[in-house]
Amino acid sequence: MVQVVEMNEMHDRIKKIRVHDILREFCIEESAKTGFLKICNDLENIEASTYRAAFNNSSINEIGAYMPNLRTLVGFNLPKLTFRMLKYLRVLELVGIPDIKKLPEEIGLRLPDSKFFPPNLTKLKLANVIFLEDPMLILEALPSLVLLELTLCRPREKIRCSAGGFCRLQYLSVYYLKNLREWEIEVGSMPRISKLRIAYCPELWNEWKELVHLPALQELELIGMPNFPKETCDKLEENGCKVTNTTTYPPLLPSQSSLHTNHNKSQTLPPFSLPNSLSPNAFTQFQPQTPLQKE
Repeated sequence: MVQVVEMNEMHDRIKKIRVHDILREFCIEESAKTGFLKICNDLENIEASTYRAAFNNSSINEIGAYMPNLRTLVGFNLPKLTFRMLKYLRVLELVGIPDIKKLPEEIGLRLPDSKFFPPNLTKLKLANVIFLEDPMLILEALPSLVLLELTLCRPREKIRCSAGGFCRLQYLSVYYLKNLREWEIEVGSMPRISKLRIAYCPELWNEWKELVHLPALQELELIGMPNFPKETCDKLEENGCKVTNTTTYPPLLPSQSSLHTNHNKSQTLPPFSLPNSLSPNAFTQFQPQTPLQKE
């Protein structure tokens, strides 16, 4: 009834499955009964009270006019799509959708409370995510987190690392955080951070004096950050911290406001040099191709 079609070679997990038509019809029927998901192809089976819906090869483009309460939208091969009147939409997954220039700002990721993360989580990567709130306020409370990478994400204009937060974090990489303008690091935050990488954050203008108060910082890697203050670099080097500042143009980056069926591969940063206990194969990754939100 269920057949594995494709495996993820890196993580040795199931990537795609194929189900029998009978099982598919049963799942659709049960989801409709429970209100979990509504499968829609035309106007005949649309219900205004629907909260979660999936569209396949539908010509409907003003979905909000028919489903104003929609929270979750999954779409496949829709010729045109607009987001007007979808003020409650929080989860969006689209495949094969042309001509989408901009997504609503409301669609993004709201991280769950830190108590819902695995208590022994040591490594976390977040990529291609639009955050609805400061992610650091949640992530800094993870008690075992050692490595954190934020790549191609779009947070709010300001993020803050609180005193006492990230108590075990040792490696932090932020790469192209669009719209980020201010990063506040309170004294007492990240007491064990040994390597910090900041790359291609074009709107980030900090004095960075807080970095001098990171007692365990051994290496600061700057890439594409020409306005990083030299005084801070000099002070860190006086404290024994290795500082590398490479001023290069950013690689061609995929737009977060556009969705494409096939993304061009962009240049990525090399991984951290980690001890065996922090092998990259052990990373817990969250990398949606479209912005997601946990309800």
